[in-house]
Amino acid sequence: MMVDLLVRIEWILAYIAAILIDITPGGRIICLTFYNFMINFPNRNGMKMIRFQFNEAKTTQATALLLKENGGKMNYMKIIKLLYLADREALSRWARPITGDSYVSMDNGPVLSKVLDKINSGRNPSGIKPYWHKYISSPEGYKIKLLKREPRFDELSKREKELLLSIFEKYKEYDQWQMVKICHDTLPEWRDPEGTSIPIRIEDILREVNKTEKDISLIEEEVANLNYVRAILSTEQ
Repeated sequence: MMVDLLVRIEWILAYIAAILIDITPGGRIICLTFYNFMINFPNRNGMKMIRFQFNEAKTTQATALLLKENGGKMNYMKIIKLLYLADREALSRWARPITGDSYVSMDNGPVLSKVLDKINSGRNPSGIKPYWHKYISSPEGYKIKLLKREPRFDELSKREKELLLSIFEKYKEYDQWQMVKICHDTLPEWRDPEGTSIPIRIEDILREVNKTEKDISLIEEEVANLNYVRAILSTEQ
């Protein structure tokens, strides 16, 4: 119980930091201090935590690519599962996800936290459309659709596009509930939250895709250093 509580606190703090880095110069300074602290703060195993930076443009384009292949619309529960599986495979192949999102176990399987936020959020009251809402509609009857016939894919590398397309081809005949069952049955890092949510740690995914502890330690150090550099650069903008 205490371990789960600590994991939740770590995940919430990381989520807040990711928001702060995009708000104000003051927020960026706070985030820089936070990263300086957190990259040197050991997790429950005495190791640093891996936290990738969410990439809204790349995530939007990955979603748009899957939607385009599916005729322009898809149940959003299914598309979240496809994005998770693509990120998981990317971690296995390249030790980097496509989206940089944070993951949680929910009753219907793993969920990309910020993608779900984007799906559930409306447009900015000021009238300014976030990148996501320029290309992806709000849900209608649990489906989202493309808003542009020819979306851009320039943020995605060739290998990322190929991976997304292979994931789509593998699961294109399954509906959202079949995808839920597949995730429950085949993803050991997913844990039944019993009506709540439980953070899925990147380290746990890496272990399940057969990365060694040495591999994970090297990835942790590299990502922490990269996040720290990004936080420093953001204070100078």
